[in-house]
Amino acid sequence: MSRNADGLGTRPHKWRGRWRAALTIGYDATGKPDRRWVYGATQAECQGKLDDLRKQQASGLLAARQRTFNLATYLEEWLEQKALEVNPRTIQIYRSELAHVTKVLGRMKLSAIKPPDVQRMMRAINGSQVTYTYFRGEGKAKTRTVTLTARAANEAKSILSNALDDAMTLGLIATNPARPVRSLRHEEPELTVWTAEEIVRFTCTTLAGACDYHALFYLALTAGLRAGELLALEWTDLDGERLHVARTASVKGGVGVPKSRAGDRLIALPSDTVATLQAHRAGLEAALITSPLLFPTGLGTMANHSNVRRSLHAWADRAGVPRIRVHDLRHTYASMAISAGMNAVELARQIGHADASFTPRRYAHFFERATPRTAPTLAELTGSENRKVVFLGGTCPESSPN
Repeated sequence: MSRNADGLGTRPHKWRGRWRAALTIGYDATGKPDRRWVYGATQAECQGKLDDLRKQQASGLLAARQRTFNLATYLEEWLEQKALEVNPRTIQIYRSELAHVTKVLGRMKLSAIKPPDVQRMMRAINGSQVTYTYFRGEGKAKTRTVTLTARAANEAKSILSNALDDAMTLGLIATNPARPVRSLRHEEPELTVWTAEEIVRFTCTTLAGACDYHALFYLALTAGLRAGELLALEWTDLDGERLHVARTASVKGGVGVPKSRAGDRLIALPSDTVATLQAHRAGLEAALITSPLLFPTGLGTMANHSNVRRSLHAWADRAGVPRIRVHDLRHTYASMAISAGMNAVELARQIGHADASFTPRRYAHFFERATPRTAPTLAELTGSENRKVVFLGGTCPESSPN
């Protein structure tokens, strides 16, 4: 196809027994050109129609066509774009949540969606059942049916709203229909954590019983790592009493970067945890297990979430303590850290929360129960207590002469 200078369209050319030419009017949100074609029996006729088309464009009579999206098509293209901006784990979460949205609204035109449609979608998600298929051992398929709650509906609406904000930015819609819709009422269940007595009983039992995951559970209880972060740790991440958390393992076995920048963090480990990890490494060497991973299987491969969960439950039963999730070990650490006086900012940095304001909301109950610290005196605040300075009703250090 021969071309003219930019903005003048293509030169008339033969096509299926007649002449045709095209003028590019604009581009849609995906970068696809919007071309207008003209045809003629002769080259001169086609050229005349192309000239008329140029005049219409110059006078503003032609407007680029907007692609007609349905919501499912738009969200798929939105996810492709977001994949260039965020890590794969986040895209998996977005895709999973938006699947509930497209099931209800996917066929609707993007521009036709109104706030009542978003409300209808949220009501449909709340209380619905979803069956997940997964594979465990020798490729055997397992299924699990989950009843979705108001929390799932709120999460779906939040991600949908982000996608529709981008649609507004691109000029595909005038307003975001998800913005005026209120979240459904949802009460977070109280976090399940162990007491100090239960923690001691459990760790003593795993140590005495030579539990394969004793060091993993110990690290979770003293550092607050997520399950995926624990499984992806390598010995190169450990430097003395410092641990670099730089990767996370998904339930499906893939390894990626943490969900947020805050998840990639360097944390200090207590001396008892370092000693536990050193003993764990010696045990791996004695068993001739060679692996870069901190907590490998007997074959040196990465352990999976299900095996760790089953081990946790089995050893909890043996220790006579309540069964909890692996993630609840993280909550147990948070409860102990708060009781010991750690503030919300320090805790957020330790456990890798991207938003420090989320931490006091998540652990509000623990902060409310924490014993307040004794208020420091002015001497303590100024670092003068060693000089026996009393600022009120006593002596003060003599002022040095000018």
